[in-house]
Amino acid sequence: MSPTAQGTMTIPEFTIQTASQFVAQVANTKRDQLAKGNKSDLLFRGQPCDKPLLPRLGRGR
Repeated sequence: MSPTAQGTMTIPEFTIQTASQFVAQVANTKRDQLAKGNKSDLLFRGQPCDKPLLPRLGRGR
């Protein structure tokens, strides 16, 4: 990911067709982040924090 002119980060897109491809991509992403000095856990699905995922009915609005 790299900063854009507006100072925001670009997000890479990947096409994943199998579970093994997904696991490999997660491992690659984690390795790349560790190499950059980022030791934080990875968060997925746009979660702003590390909380259990809730079904849509349980999220509330």
